[in-house]
Amino acid sequence: MSQTTTKLINTPSHITPELLEGVVAANHGRVKQLDVPGIPKTPGAPGSGGALVKTRLQPNKVGLVIGGVCGHEPIYSMLIGDNLAEGAACGSIYYVPDPPVIVATPQAVDQGLGVLYVYGHWRSNVDGLDKAATIVAT
Repeated sequence: MSQTTTKLINTPSHITPELLEGVVAANHGRVKQLDVPGIPKTPGAPGSGGALVKTRLQPNKVGLVIGGVCGHEPIYSMLIGDNLAEGAACGSIYYVPDPPVIVATPQAVDQGLGVLYVYGHWRSNVDGLDKAATIVAT
């Protein structure tokens, strides 16, 4: 008797790019992936995460961005939507998002009223995102 296996992962090194593509596709034009200069498009490379943002922002609203590693739970990319975050800065699997992603995401959703940046409290998120916040603030 032959046994078949259903795979949820096509290629391990392509997990994050395919995850982000899937989130964009599942949102039917309501979410897009930013083209962030300096971020490799090579699947699986450290830093191959990306920035997802709403395509239409609610006017007169403080932006909300959430970010962190796309570890065992790709939770950050799933929190974009109506009455939720305007953007998500996503790192690759177990990598904090690279500074260009962390900087580009709030810039893309800032409507002049400011942006609140929320992230998971894992050590890599805290270190990486705090450093990027310093870059954005200057």
